[in-house]
Amino acid sequence: KNVWFIFHPMRYTIDVQNLYPGDDFVDIVGWSFFNNDVCMAVVGNDGSRITACEGDYPYSVSEIEPQMAASIEWIQSKGKLQMISESTPQNPIAETAAFHKEFIRRVYSAAIKYNMFAWSYINQDWCSHSWTCPPWSNSRMQESGKQLVASYWINEVLPNTQ
Repeated sequence: KNVWFIFHPMRYTIDVQNLYPGDDFVDIVGWSFFNNDVCMAVVGNDGSRITACEGDYPYSVSEIEPQMAASIEWIQSKGKLQMISESTPQNPIAETAAFHKEFIRRVYSAAIKYNMFAWSYINQDWCSHSWTCPPWSNSRMQESGKQLVASYWINEVLPNTQ
């Protein structure tokens, strides 16, 4: 078999369940993980803080947005491989090392909890490529002041990969 078909829906269960093309047409399900998906706020274009969860980091009730959790669990019941197709922190999370590290920890925790077979992290300075900032920002772990993030990645995530 030379081709795998990947279904990559939004996190909302209504989208996942209504747009799912069927078991015969899906090999892998890919998910996007950004701030709201792990119950961390994002700053909108108008400067407002937006969150998809009850409360906001560090006060959020859960570490994964409930619709995302329900969607992942629904796909798990079908026995499909799942992966994190794209993930990166947005403002304001990417701006401080402690929040950035917490974002990585939460995504990593979800990858372990839901047995994701792959994880793609976008290590990019969005603003230098003319993206709208905010909500995008500099998510590069190697940036000055972000040694805490790179250290967590190197010492916690990498040794536990397969």
